[in-house]
Amino acid sequence: MGRGISPDGSRVAVGSKDGNVYLLDGEGDLLWSFEDTEWVIAVAVTPDGSRVAVTSTDDHAYLLDGEGNLLWSFETEDSVWGVAIAPDGSRVAVGSRDHNVYLSDGEGNPLWSFDTENSVWSVAITPDGSRVAVGSGDHNVYLLNGAGNLLWSFETEYRVHSVAITSNESRVAVASIDGNVYLLDGRGR
Repeated sequence: MGRGISPDGSRVAVGSKDGNVYLLDGEGDLLWSFEDTEWVIAVAVTPDGSRVAVTSTDDHAYLLDGEGNLLWSFETEDSVWGVAIAPDGSRVAVGSRDHNVYLSDGEGNPLWSFDTENSVWSVAITPDGSRVAVGSGDHNVYLLNGAGNLLWSFETEYRVHSVAITSNESRVAVASIDGNVYLLDGRGR
């Protein structure tokens, strides 16, 4: 089940196994719901709650507006597991079991894709969209620039389950499936 929360806690987005996405205010009151077609895997919300990015086992990523209206959807070749959205909604990164991470602009136009050779489990994006961190089933974390070019990779012993990146690109946090946690600098060390 996916979930996302705005930095100030005023908006909480939750996805469910029944294929629905719910947006709640900071008091827990339902603002809207959106019915997907399958299990919602991941959800990300912009700080102001104006955009909600959703991934699903139906091989799609969705972008919703702050009222729950579908703005666009993007189809991959397999289930979509990871999602990250720039704070202004101008970039959406998604990771798929089809081995790729995709970056789209806020209008849903694909900008690039990067093949990791295994399922992409997690993605993170800097606020300006200039860096995308990728966690892959091939035991690697990748850092890509805003054009989709590889800056560096770091190999772990097990599948990379989760990644996060600081807003100034100085640190990348990584969690592997065996419970190990890594903190890498901006050069992947």
